[in-house]
Amino acid sequence: MKIKVCKEVKYKPSRVTSMCTIRDILVVFRENKTIEMVHNTTFESFLYQESEDAVIQSIFINEEECLMLLKDGSLRILNIYTLCTTNPKLEYFVKCFEVENERIYCSTKNGLIVEVVLKAPFDSKIVYKCGRLILSMLKRGAILLGDEKGRITFLSSADGENEMEVSKGPINSIIHIEEDKYVALTGFGEMVYFDSKLCTILQKVKIRDSALYCGLVVDGSIHLSGADSRMICYKKTKGVFQKSYQIDKHFLEVRSMVKIRETIFTGGADGIVGVYIPEEHKYIGLRFFDRTPTGGFHSFEYNNNFVLINNMNFAEIYKLEDTLRNKNTLETAFNTTIKLDRKFFEDLAIKNIKATNQCRLYFESHVYYIDTDGEIMVYSDKQSTKLVEITPRIHQDTYFRFPPSKYISVNPENIILQSIDLKIRIIDRKDFGKVEEIAYDSLEEEIKAVDNLIIFKKAKKVLKRDISKKDIQNISLEGIEGLIIDVLEVEDSLVVLSKKDLMRYSLYTVDLNTLEISSINFSTYDIVSGILLHNKDIFYITQSSITNSRTGYSFDLGSIVYACGSFGSAIAIIKDDWSYLKNELGEKVEKPKWKSR
Repeated sequence: MKIKVCKEVKYKPSRVTSMCTIRDILVVFRENKTIEMVHNTTFESFLYQESEDAVIQSIFINEEECLMLLKDGSLRILNIYTLCTTNPKLEYFVKCFEVENERIYCSTKNGLIVEVVLKAPFDSKIVYKCGRLILSMLKRGAILLGDEKGRITFLSSADGENEMEVSKGPINSIIHIEEDKYVALTGFGEMVYFDSKLCTILQKVKIRDSALYCGLVVDGSIHLSGADSRMICYKKTKGVFQKSYQIDKHFLEVRSMVKIRETIFTGGADGIVGVYIPEEHKYIGLRFFDRTPTGGFHSFEYNNNFVLINNMNFAEIYKLEDTLRNKNTLETAFNTTIKLDRKFFEDLAIKNIKATNQCRLYFESHVYYIDTDGEIMVYSDKQSTKLVEITPRIHQDTYFRFPPSKYISVNPENIILQSIDLKIRIIDRKDFGKVEEIAYDSLEEEIKAVDNLIIFKKAKKVLKRDISKKDIQNISLEGIEGLIIDVLEVEDSLVVLSKKDLMRYSLYTVDLNTLEISSINFSTYDIVSGILLHNKDIFYITQSSITNSRTGYSFDLGSIVYACGSFGSAIAIIKDDWSYLKNELGEKVEKPKWKSR
């Protein structure tokens, strides 16, 4: 077997600017305006969306809605199930905010604290004028404000206004510990433990030589990070915090930290999301990279293999040849570069493109979901799902316009779309007017189409469609433990990859005739993103390797692996070189060696 790295993507990682969580959902916001929704267990993305501007702070205000502060100082409320946004339209440039009891408390650029009612028409009033720049705030009954000069102000209806200086550097974050006790993190790398009622510093520790930006409490211990990207744990013993252990999963600064139960997530300027589970004397840690590019391999007929690479604002198609001597070469499949103007998206849905060599298709906005069969390309942006013909064929004077999609599958008979309006649409390739619709429950649901099967990963079921009999058979996969990540069809069976916890995975074989289920288990600290069938062997794919599930032999490819495909005797990879990328990301602070005291 030969492995060929056929293409490195042009899209590069974008820094994480904010994160927030609800139930088992992690929402990651990036500088390139991307919103990524991730399952807590599998760490797989189940939805991408685009925001108006980069989000710099976010928090869930109920089970469905997330309050976001944009880079331009405005607020938005995003419903993660309808993807609709609400604009409170404040007259202020907001620097940071807190939410309590159906009220938003905003610190503005000109030193005002504004209270906003958290429902339309979003009435607001000024509750305090401080006349200085507030960098951090916390609302726990009283309002705590941290400013750029190291002072913390307490605003309470019972005690009025109090102020104390805890540092000479800026207060980047305030964390509630218990009752009236808090921790402030400073731009000078200090952790200041204080009592707000007594206005007394209980403990002051110089943790880093660079700024601390974020932290949170899990089981009484505090976990901190910042410009020095290492995560460090301080445990509380006899009323004070003592250094315990640390770990490093980033290359650049960390400014965002959230948790789901006892699992901690950090977002870095390197585009990485760190994942940590604190134990007694150490962290169990891993990380996942910016997976925004979606690379797909397509084999339409013998020796006619295409590679589709999505760079978000443009897509490329390449042809990969595999000769009898197993010599892989990369050839361009089309030779025309296409720039579509805005009028195309308003008036046309199908476009004939006469091209013979490389094809590069530019988009008006970010595209996260795309598929092709070499003849047509179907893609979705935040407005709709569209189709373009990429080889000369008989022109069909039919509009192809559907709601935005979170999954697209193009095959010779039909086009399958998982639309964000909670409908799966099966569109006849010969007549776009013939559309079969199937409802699904939630945007958390992920589907995969395999021949005449549609697999529902969250619901753990399979719809088997018999087009000739117009019959649909419902097959249950409830016997599979954990969350389903990927599915393959092998002869009359399904091979299902599932994840049970942080590092335990299973490969299940489901006989579609008898519905008998068998499984093998394996463990890895890397995140497994999918499975691949090659020469009758099943390989599982991680961010940096592929492994033969039968022999256990692993091919180390280095991060970041985006996609793999099987071509005759070879496996081809879409990847990027993280060892190169990390040197291009920006300046890093010096990280002093670990000291036990």
